[in-house]
Amino acid sequence: MGDSSLLNAPVCRLDEVATLYSGGTPSRGRLDYFGGSIPWVKSGEVNRHVITYTEEFLTEEGLKASSAKWAPKGAILAAMYGATAGKIARLAIDATINQAILAIIPNTEIVESSYLFHSLQRAVQGMFGKLQGSGQPNLNGSIFAETRLVIPSKVVQRRIASTLDSIDDVISAISSIIEQLRRVRKSLLADLLNRGLPGRPKTKFHTVRMSEIFADRKEPGLPGLPLVSVTMNDGLVRRDSVDRRVESALTAERHLLARKGDVAYNTMRMWQGVSGIAVEDCLVSPAYVVCRPLDGIVPEYAAYLLKHPSVIRKLHQRSQGVADDRLRLYFEHFAPIKVAIPPVDVQRRIAACLAQIDEEARTAERSLEATLRVQEIVRDKLLSPRGIPTGRMAISRAKQRKDS
Repeated sequence: MGDSSLLNAPVCRLDEVATLYSGGTPSRGRLDYFGGSIPWVKSGEVNRHVITYTEEFLTEEGLKASSAKWAPKGAILAAMYGATAGKIARLAIDATINQAILAIIPNTEIVESSYLFHSLQRAVQGMFGKLQGSGQPNLNGSIFAETRLVIPSKVVQRRIASTLDSIDDVISAISSIIEQLRRVRKSLLADLLNRGLPGRPKTKFHTVRMSEIFADRKEPGLPGLPLVSVTMNDGLVRRDSVDRRVESALTAERHLLARKGDVAYNTMRMWQGVSGIAVEDCLVSPAYVVCRPLDGIVPEYAAYLLKHPSVIRKLHQRSQGVADDRLRLYFEHFAPIKVAIPPVDVQRRIAACLAQIDEEARTAERSLEATLRVQEIVRDKLLSPRGIPTGRMAISRAKQRKDS
């Protein structure tokens, strides 16, 4: 049973208790806009619950030339578009945000930041009834602004937030471990792929074209194989395991076949590093490119190589299109790209080392997911006494109490 103090508490629109705004993205065609010292949060990072670092940084020129906006430490960030739509995170640093993120700055005279954070996490589940668009789920600033929240006294807010924050402390500790593993992985990725294994004679790298280590597999799909999607962080995953609301209307034969060990990438997002290795024979979208590894390249090593920043820069340079949202990288443009690779035995050891870090990160992520489920159960009990809901039902019941 939840806190009965919420029964007669007022219901407010989010924009009555907080300031809301979104940011922007500098032109990806201007490399001088990126790589500076200004933290820049993308919507995919809102999935981290607590944001203590960013994957990308802007330069002063990039910030001035775009609509990216600063969000202060302590702000609540909400992802509005794509696979992370509806995710809510706390910002633990001062950072800029892109257009797919809504910054929510609470009016602390009315609402405690922690209470608002937890209330929004619960309320966002009802927002998906107001989804905009027919593809990936999209929210917008208006949907958030109109969201109704129960706002009790500050004393009650603090009591509820204190309980939920104690679970948040556990979540933060696990998240910190995950972030440390990611940093170790990033450092290892740079060192191992540039210099080879430590404690060995200097590894000799040799330069090859992609066409020397990959062939373009253009085979039609086979019935009965699973359909997979390529993701930014997890590579190729079964489509039914991710939150994709658009079902493919294509027959198996109109998909592309990817064999176990093949590397597939999204032609529209390869310049962002959206690629992965097939862990089984499967079907992929005809909008993908399927690369069959040849002698001289270990598939697992190739999957890491294609995530290396220096390689991604080359992929971006070779992508064709008049604007970033129209860039495409087909195999004919991928094939001439040159990369330096070590001998096959070194490739296997490097891939195994990086895979071990990835597995430790996945174990920590599973622990985080379990803790988040516990928090969701506790949060729902505390914020919905005797079934008090949020959103439209909360408004309706509040009006009924007033009329009676």
